[in-house]
Parts: sequence; C-alpha cells; structure tokens
Amino acid sequence: MNNQYNLLIEFVKGLADHAKNNVPKSFSAKENNELVSEVDSYIESKLRTFIETNFPNEKIWGEENGGEEGGWLIDPIDGTRHYLFGIPLSSISLVRIQNDESVFAIVANIMTNEIFVAEKGKGAKLISESSVNDLKFNQEVPVNETIVSWDHVMKDSSEAEWAAKCYQRSLETFSRTRMLGSGALSLCYLGRNYFQIFIKSIRKTKEKADIFGGLLIAQEAGATFEIVRYQEMDFYLVGTSNAIDTVKSRVLI
Repeated sequence: MNNQYNLLIEFVKGLADHAKNNVPKSFSAKENNELVSEVDSYIESKLRTFIETNFPNEKIWGEENGGEEGGWLIDPIDGTRHYLFGIPLSSISLVRIQNDESVFAIVANIMTNEIFVAEKGKGAKLISESSVNDLKFNQEVPVNETIVSWDHVMKDSSEAEWAAKCYQRSLETFSRTRMLGSGALSLCYLGRNYFQIFIKSIRKTKEKADIFGGLLIAQEAGATFEIVRYQEMDFYLVGTSNAIDTVKSRVLI
C-alpha cells in the first residue's frame, strides 16, 4: 500500500476519534428525512481538503455537499441516526474510483476503532488498536445456515408490501435475517463472516457513496457480487455464490 493511502488511513482514524469524542447534542433533518449534524459536515470538509492536497485534480463527490462523480465518493457518517443516539454501528466511508472501478476504500467504525481497508487486487484488512488482520470470506456455508443482511428503505406503501414478501421468503429460505442500518459496515462484517449474503436496493448515486467502499472490501475478502433487477430497482447481492443463486430463485421473484 502506497504512502498516500497509509497517510489517509491515519487521517481517517483521527476523524473517527474526533467524531467519537464530539457527538453533537443538536442536529437537523434533510429533505429526505435523514439526519445531519455538524460532525457530518466537518468530516466531509476535512476529507475534501486532504484529497485535494494529496490527490490533486481528482473529482470528489460528498453526501453533504455533492460535487463531481468519477473520483472519490465520501459518506462522512453512514448511519447518522445510530451515531447520534449512541448505537455503535456508524462509520466514515470513502472510496476512490478510477476508470469506473473502485480501487481503494476505507470504512471506519466510529465507536469501535475498527478500520477496514481494501485496495483492488491486494486484499482486504481489518486494522484494530492491537493488530492488522486479513479478511477471508468463507464461500462454503450451506444455504440453510446462511445469515442474510438487508439494507432497504421503503419509499411508499406498495414498495413496503413487496419488500415484506421478500423478507418472508428470506425467513423461509435462510437461517436468519438482519438489518444493521449501515450498508458500509454490513459489507465489512460480511467480509468477517458475520453474514453470508448482503442485499441492498439502489435507487440513486448518493446511495453508492455508502456502499461502494464496503463493496470493495467484501469483494477483496473473497465475496461474490452480482446486480439483479427487481421491481424496477437494482439490487446488489454480495456473498456466497450459492446464496446469491438462491436469492434470485426464491426471494427476488
């Protein structure tokens, strides 16, 4: 891993510590009813400055302030509600895109000091306070022992109805289902074998900022990735090959 990436990892560690120690008491709601705080804006601003200095002339898109697509994608806090209410499932997530491919990613759990990193073709790692460990995803888990992680927000009653049917099919097919409320961390924890398949609906570009980093980490850990079209929406399926085939034949039908 090159020196610029190592510097960025240390910089993100510092931002995660700042967020952990400065949880705001006030926040506001955006148009989509998601929450935003001063810490979201602070982290995005700091990351923009770092990238502009160390990776000059590269495009930057951030969840809070937009920008140009095709370079870096930043989600300063994925799981802001969790962060504000003390649930330890929120993260700083960023990914570098080159030639339409994710080439480097960092996902940092703000509350637990876990840093997940991946570089395309070089594997994925978990950096904790005391160690650095390779992530190795297990493709050999039987379908009836598979744990499913969902990440989907319903936009209306009709979508809620068919989503409920999909959840029911999952319960009938797999061992357990989970919904952590953080797509980035869900994918990282899949890489740690906490789940065997991750299912997420994608509607717009901003939702890619909170998934592409974790997606690269899961893939570099050894997970399979496929996109399936269902109900006029793209679903990202990440996990074991057997589980993905089962989702296509029994869940998203």
